[in-house]
Amino acid sequence: MVEARISTELKDIAARYAKLDGLNETGIPGLSIYKSSALSEKLHSIYEPCLCVTIQGKKDTIVEDDIFTCSEGNFLFSSMKLPVCGMVREASMESPYLSLVIMIEPTMVYDTLKDAPHLVSREPSISSGHSLSIGDVDGLMSDAVARLMRCLDHPGDIPVLAPMIIRELIYRLLATEEGGAIAQLGMLGSKTEKIARAVALLNQKFTEKLDMNRIAEDIGMSASNFYKHFKETTGMSPLVYQKKVRLLEARHQMLVTGDDAASVSYRVGYESPSQFSREYSNYFGRPPKKDIALMKSLELAG
Repeated sequence: MVEARISTELKDIAARYAKLDGLNETGIPGLSIYKSSALSEKLHSIYEPCLCVTIQGKKDTIVEDDIFTCSEGNFLFSSMKLPVCGMVREASMESPYLSLVIMIEPTMVYDTLKDAPHLVSREPSISSGHSLSIGDVDGLMSDAVARLMRCLDHPGDIPVLAPMIIRELIYRLLATEEGGAIAQLGMLGSKTEKIARAVALLNQKFTEKLDMNRIAEDIGMSASNFYKHFKETTGMSPLVYQKKVRLLEARHQMLVTGDDAASVSYRVGYESPSQFSREYSNYFGRPPKKDIALMKSLELAG
């Protein structure tokens, strides 16, 4: 195992720019800092393709039956949009959970691989079929992260240095033990790239009743391989994935608009409000009305 290295300097910079609990945007495009000053219950969200570096504390990321635990000095890479459930396991007011979140586009991986052909042929590890990959931050990656964060104190450096450092971080990722799986995202025609295209389609048309066999044909897979690889990559079937996207969007709409559950259920693609309420309760642990009331009370308390 590679020794994890998170310097005091890096913690100090992250703490200075993460003033509030939740996701704090920074002056570097695509870089945010997530902070939590307390342990959390299950928080449902959709991960975008990104690199998360845990600076302090511990958090579980849960996908169906799989739990990915990141402590200080670990990184988590998400290769595609994925409905997840997160739980902060170590945090306090004095020592909050801190994590850097860097958005990563597949084209960035592809462009890096073009200049690093020796990384293209690496085989994914046996355990790396999932779209989430976890590894240790080594000295070289930690140094690159620190240089990226220092740009926040020198805004004039950001347009020139930040894109180069993020590209370096992608290169460092590709050179890790999990790099073979991460490289698949930037390789046209790979299993991961094909499933990522299917995921994009499911997100674009989540309100529609889709023909999954047609999606398999569109991405160049047989129906059986599509279902198999989709489950391996995301931890769930395409239909379950679509259902979670619908429920997360419904929750967001109810919080923002104040519309009732029945109205929103039709809007996100449900034909039966009762089915929507049942599936909503199963997923979030509370019926829609009670859940939204609790969410709003937590927002007011924060």
